Order: sequence, then structure tokens, then C-alpha cells
Amino acid sequence: MHEVRVFKLSLASIPRTLSHTRRCPTECQLSHSTEPWRCVISLRMVTDENGVDLPQPYRVEFGDPIFDKPLVTERIRRAQYAILNPNTPTRRFLEASLDSLEGRELSFSSNSVCLEISGNGIDDLFFVDLPGVHYEGQYSQPTKS
Repeated sequence: MHEVRVFKLSLASIPRTLSHTRRCPTECQLSHSTEPWRCVISLRMVTDENGVDLPQPYRVEFGDPIFDKPLVTERIRRAQYAILNPNTPTRRFLEASLDSLEGRELSFSSNSVCLEISGNGIDDLFFVDLPGVHYEGQYSQPTKS
């Protein structure tokens, strides 16, 4: 529970859109700093557009650093769309309206959205939020036959 509390204090929640599913990993590096709060978002690419492992993974910064916490959730959503549409230039996902970003080429990806969050009052912590289904409503109970 400690990491959830720290994460909630550090920024807004990870978006659970895209049909109520996170479809790529989100890596979160929280670190204490004497500087003001900031978040840097990048894309960590480990596979190419065909899902083939890259010989050397690499990172691409996804927009400028964010200094206003409420802006983080939208940027994460945009980064998720960029990961799931590898044949589209990432700049499009930073500039286009969110309404125009509904489609996706991939259902899931091994490539990650990376968050580096630092600031005063933040504990040092690293965790990965893995893709999975988020259901709303009641779970159905199995029937006995």
C-alpha cells in the first residue's frame, strides 16, 4: 500500500481508458529532490513496429517536462496511444486533439511509458504498472452444473 499512497501523492492516477484497459507497461521512477515537483515522460522502446525485439532498447522523450500535476494524466494517455500506434510519428500524439486519438494499431505492447517524477516530499521508489484488464461493475459468479 505504501507505493500506492506515494504514487497518489506524486501525481494523478494512471489513466484506465482505452476500453478500461492499460495496454502497455508504465514504469514509474519517483525520487526525492530539493527542486520543485516535475514529471518527465518518455517512451521506452524494446520492440519494433512488428513486435520484434530490438537489438538495443532506447528511450524517446515524450514532450517537455511537466510542472503542473493535473497535466500528467492527459500526457500519459497520449503516450499510451503513441506506444499502441508505432507506425505514426509520436509528435502527432502530442499535438492532436484527444478525440482524434481513438484508433490503435496494436492491442498490447511490450514498449513502456516511463514517468520520472521528482520533487520535495517524494520518497524514492520504482515500480511498474503492468497491462491488465480493469473491469467496472460486478463480477459474475461461475454457475454450478
